This record gives sequence, structure tokens and C-alpha cells, in this order.
Amino acid sequence: MASRRKGQTCNAFEMALYIGQMSGTSLDGLDTVVVELAPSAPPRILHRHYLPFDDQLVSALRRLASESSWPVSDYLAIEHSYTLLSASCIQQLLAESGIAPDKIAAIGCHGQTIRHQTSPQVLTHQLLDGALVAEKTGISTVCDFRSRDIAAGGQGAPLLPAFLAAAFEQVLDETACFLNLGGIANICYRDSSGSLRGFDTGPASTLLNHCSRLFFNTGYDAEGVRAQSGAVDERLLSSLLSDAYFALAPPKSTGPELFSLEWIQRMAPDYFTPSAPEAGLGQDLLATLTELSARSIAEQVWRFVPRCRRVIAYGGGVHNLFLIERLKSAFARVSGEAERIRLETSDNLGLDGDMIEATAFAWLAQQCLERRPVECQSVTGSSGARVLGCIYPA
Repeated sequence: MASRRKGQTCNAFEMALYIGQMSGTSLDGLDTVVVELAPSAPPRILHRHYLPFDDQLVSALRRLASESSWPVSDYLAIEHSYTLLSASCIQQLLAESGIAPDKIAAIGCHGQTIRHQTSPQVLTHQLLDGALVAEKTGISTVCDFRSRDIAAGGQGAPLLPAFLAAAFEQVLDETACFLNLGGIANICYRDSSGSLRGFDTGPASTLLNHCSRLFFNTGYDAEGVRAQSGAVDERLLSSLLSDAYFALAPPKSTGPELFSLEWIQRMAPDYFTPSAPEAGLGQDLLATLTELSARSIAEQVWRFVPRCRRVIAYGGGVHNLFLIERLKSAFARVSGEAERIRLETSDNLGLDGDMIEATAFAWLAQQCLERRPVECQSVTGSSGARVLGCIYPA
């Protein structure tokens, strides 16, 4: 590929390299990729890097996401630390790949969501200093992708459907949907008229991670082993599934502000007594929350995507083997044998499921630089397609 001056946008018909970076509601770490984007071809991940967050940063981010107020100085300090880590991760990826910064058209950084609410008004905020990333890396940086959609009357999320529809057009229709198993689960599909649709179904891993930390002092339940050893509390499960969010019709989006540790503690106080860990209630709670994720996803797919017969899962949750097992059971439960919904992972399509979200933000950066409106209004509820993102030139 011919070299390009820093900050110069690429021609719409030219192959280009972009960097995408994502950290999600599971608060585990930063996913960063170098992606080759070319016309009429699926995105190709050339290099990838994962950097886990340390406990101190996780604690700080969790506090920002859960508390209603905090000192401005604390916020700025945490944002600065997060941004330096973001830039360092990008620099490390470039060093490992041997790619010079001036070969990269732009970086697409999602930032860390610390607030996303849709009622009584839509408010969202992603922690990141895009100017500092551009300064540290010497590469044009695009961030703040959600604000313009919200300004146009949308919810600003989910944005992944627009990317999946563009990248995997031949896969996505009313009989197949993509399922993102991050901290929060969301699906992407086309309806019978061909319109792109998508929404957050609710929790995937976020509640499981909360309880793993609290009961077992681990960031997550590896492969769902502890949940598999527990017993589902059907009464509690029924109560959790009665939350009004699950019955809402799309467009809708949510986050860990709703499905939080406080939400579980309020709904299941008996599991948070001093004797609960000794009684083995941690495993039972994990089993129940795994079933909550599986059933809430399956029931909403069956309700809102009635023609769906194929679900392609990606994201960190696909490594939770017990969650995948319960999802298969939940899909069988709602659809029956005659119209069984088949669950598979993105590996079957040759896609790196751990890096799809990071790849999406590389693609969104390209759309922003080339001033292409992103068609997500049927997903987010905005008044029309908009160019998404804020650009900090190199």
C-alpha cells in the first residue's frame, strides 16, 4: 500500500489500515486490532493485542460507573490513566507488528462506558481523551461515536449492527442473527422487510462477573465451572425475569447501571448475608444468573425475531462453556424441536469473536473519516443516518 501523510483520509476505493480499540462493560481489559479495510471485502484482522486491566483501574472504573457523583479531580485522573493505557496499548501493538504509525489511516477508540441510561432521558458517556491518544500515537484518532446519534434522537446504542450488516451482508437476514455476549448482550438481525434491527437484551456476563468477584475473588467464572456446580433458584429466577426491561419492545439499550451488583442485592438479599459464602450460595447464585442471561436472550430472540433459526454468538461470553450450554437449552425451550434455533459461534465463519467489537470501531473510524453516514436509525431510534464520531487529527 502506498504511504500516506499523517491524518490524510483514504480514497473510498482504496484499501487502508485502521486500528480499532474497545473495552466493554465486563471491565476486563483493552482489545486492540490492526484491520485491513478494503472495498467489497470483509475486514481482515492483521494483528491483535489484549491488555488486561489491573485491579486498581478496575476498581476505579467500577466506582465511576456505579456512583451517582464523584469529585471532578478523581474523574480526570482516572480518565488520564485510562487514556495513557489506551495509547500505550496501541504503541505496543504497532511495535509488535512492525507497522509504522504513518501507515495507519486512523484509530477508532470506543473508550470505556461509565454511564449509559435511556430514561428519563438518554445520557451516555465514554471515558477517553481522544486528543491525548492522537498526540501520543501520532495517528488521527476518532472517538465519541455515540453522541451524534443521541443528538439525533437515538439511544446511541447498540452500534455493532451497522458494522455487522456492512461486513457480513450475506449472512445477516431475518433467519439469522448475531449475538454479542459481552457484559451486556445485544443482537443484530434484519426483519422481514430487510430493515436492519438490533437491541440490548440485558445481561450476558456483567452480573456473573460481579458475583465472581464478590464470592470467589476472581474476575470471572472461567468456563462457568462454579455456576455449573450450583443449583438454579427458580423462584429468584422468575423474579429477576420479571424486570420491566425484558418486556420492553425495541429500540432499547441498557448497561451495568441497571443490571448492577446493587440490582442483584436488592432482588436477592438472602444471598448476601455473612453466612452465604460458607453455605455455598455463591455457586447457586451464579447458576441462577447464568440461567437469567440464557433465558432472557432466548425469549427475546423468539419474541422479536420470530423467523430466526440461526444465532451466531461472539464476544467474551462464548468462552463460558456453561453459558453456551444453557443458551442452547434455552433456545430449544422456546422454539421446540420443529423450529429449533441453532446456536453457533463466530468461529464457524472464520471470525475472531473476541475482536469483533474492536474491529467494528476501526470500521466506524473509516466511516467518519470518509464522511459516510452510518445507517443505524432503525436500531437506535434516531431520526436518520448520521456521521458518527469526533476526529482528532494527527
